[in-house]
Amino acid sequence: MKSNKLFVNIGISMFVQIVSLLTSFVVSLIVPKFIDILDYSHWQTYVLYSSYVSIFQFGLIDGFILKYSKYDYDELDKEEIRSQLQIFLSFLSIISIGTIIVSVFFLDGVSKILAILLAIAIVVKNHFWYSSTICQITYRIDKYSKITILQRASYLIGVVILLLFGVKEFYWFCIADIIGDFLSGILAIKYNKQLTIGRIKNVKKTLKDIVVNIKCGITLLLANYSTALIIGAAKMLVQFKWGDITFGKISFGFSLTNLFLTFITAISVVLFPSLKRIEENRLPDMYVKIRKLSTSVMFLALSIYYPIALFINAWVPKYSESIGYMLYLLPLVVFVTRTNLLTNNYLKIFRREKQMFAINITFALLGIGLYSLFAFVVESLIGILISVVIVEILKFFVSEIVVCRDIKRKTTISILLEIILCCFFYFSMLCFKPLLATIAYLLACLIYIFVSYITTKKRKTDIC
Repeated sequence: MKSNKLFVNIGISMFVQIVSLLTSFVVSLIVPKFIDILDYSHWQTYVLYSSYVSIFQFGLIDGFILKYSKYDYDELDKEEIRSQLQIFLSFLSIISIGTIIVSVFFLDGVSKILAILLAIAIVVKNHFWYSSTICQITYRIDKYSKITILQRASYLIGVVILLLFGVKEFYWFCIADIIGDFLSGILAIKYNKQLTIGRIKNVKKTLKDIVVNIKCGITLLLANYSTALIIGAAKMLVQFKWGDITFGKISFGFSLTNLFLTFITAISVVLFPSLKRIEENRLPDMYVKIRKLSTSVMFLALSIYYPIALFINAWVPKYSESIGYMLYLLPLVVFVTRTNLLTNNYLKIFRREKQMFAINITFALLGIGLYSLFAFVVESLIGILISVVIVEILKFFVSEIVVCRDIKRKTTISILLEIILCCFFYFSMLCFKPLLATIAYLLACLIYIFVSYITTKKRKTDIC
């Protein structure tokens, strides 16, 4: 594959993320100003748990990723995949209907509304993830982009309409999200018609194929979910221990942090199938370049903390407390970025799903243990937030050690420099006045970039 095609696809995906960034901006910064904190908290509860509904595919989609990511669309066995999809959607529909029935008869109030919305999300979101994944792994980035743009744009338009009409109830914003997934799913059927519409082949044979793909993908699914639990479990414990209002403020802090990650998602989307298609001997150098660039950019991005803090305090003063939370969370940007861009993709390329799962589940359990300690023994909210960052940092470094064994590179000096810079970020932002803190941290970033460059020149086998 020519490298210029990779950059063209990254460019297309970056355009998608402009729409996503605009949507995230409205969702993260505009909506909280016009709805009360309790409704925002309920909305974020839906957002949190809806991100976990793909657990009901039990690894089938992840199996597709591992099995078909090296094939183009025309090379796929359309009948085999279509049959699996139709049985898969039928199974999800049964789960969804059953959940709705139980919710109607046994739940009430906000819990009933959330359960029904999540039941619907089980079908529409899994279909969207299936469709977008098929386009992604078969390298039809233009179609993936159109599906994603429709999903994000529909959601954005729905949210804007709700704001214009002064709607403040949280469930309408959840419905706008579901509508976006539903509309993009209809477009996806057009692009994946041969994989969606048609007869099911032999049911017995299809069920066997499903079991094979689930066995292939379940480890990757659990690895991804254990990763999500590192942050998700922290949010759940905060909601359980400190209630919905504090959960809403913490969620706002996480939302601000996620704004930094929006564009990185664009690159990550095309990077895995791209890396799968290049020669294996080029993978180590590609790792070095991506790591070096992403690390420098992300560390520099942390320097805009105080400008953002000033803006948030002026725009939504009721969330001023969230600014303090965001300070402790910001280093996540650096390490989550590199995990998504590098270690996860390389572990999948080298078929290290078992190691990936072992690493992720280990640090998820470590995180849950630390969060529980700070929630129920120390009773420190800040302790939980710092624990999230520490767990993500440790997880990245252990994952990188595994990757570097495959690509035959070292990371010792880089790790030391990054830990020092991360500590200096906290020190400067907590101990200095805003302007002095920003200048001091920027100087530290420039020194880091210079030292990294010099070290790279002197030691070609080291990543800096």
